[in-house]
Amino acid sequence: MPPVEVDYKSKGRTEKILDDMNAYVTGPETSEKVIVGIYDVFGCWSTTEQGADILAQLTGMKVVLPDFFRGEPLPNDSFPMDTPEKQQIVNNFLGTKGNPMTVKGDLMQVSQKLKANGAKSIGVYGLCWGSKPATLACSEKETPFAAIAQLHPSLLDAKDASALQVPMASLTSKDEPEELMKDFYANLKANSAIASRCIDHHYPDIPHGFAGSRANLKDQANLEAYKDAYQRTAKFFVDVL
Repeated sequence: MPPVEVDYKSKGRTEKILDDMNAYVTGPETSEKVIVGIYDVFGCWSTTEQGADILAQLTGMKVVLPDFFRGEPLPNDSFPMDTPEKQQIVNNFLGTKGNPMTVKGDLMQVSQKLKANGAKSIGVYGLCWGSKPATLACSEKETPFAAIAQLHPSLLDAKDASALQVPMASLTSKDEPEELMKDFYANLKANSAIASRCIDHHYPDIPHGFAGSRANLKDQANLEAYKDAYQRTAKFFVDVL
């Protein structure tokens, strides 16, 4: 495991992934195995990039973080949604740039571009909100993805677990709804095509967002959960891709 740093200097590079979309890219350029990451609504932060760098180092695969928001993520101060103005900002975002179905379409285009450039096997992971478009894409009968990981997921729907076509790693925080997660995992275990290759892990004392833009790596518990989550995710992708 590479050291996790609070004041992190990213090791990756910026590349154009679609005509109107850049991406943070890290790991070996010629890797035939690629992992696509979908960050949370607040965009790409150093904690997000460090997570991608860790995955690249632990797996030996290329990791790509496309900028699905095209430079306009949700403002960080829009949460908590404690005013009508903030609620309007968040709702507008989720109806436009942050619409999971819209991002799913972009994600499919990204996968096509990666395959055209030599990728033979592609995994995808989502942080928080990012888990939803990733799950939708992996529920297609002809999905281009071979595996999915969700880290502190949001917008959960238990029915999504039944529709998944590829194995999932699910890592949850103390803030995901307990009953909803029970239903989700029950459906995942009943999904016989993938159940034996799925993994899950729960962090009962760690708040939502611990592996993404809101990770607080100065907090020792968050730091340990962050390291553990990316280690588990890396092992999962090595095992299934």
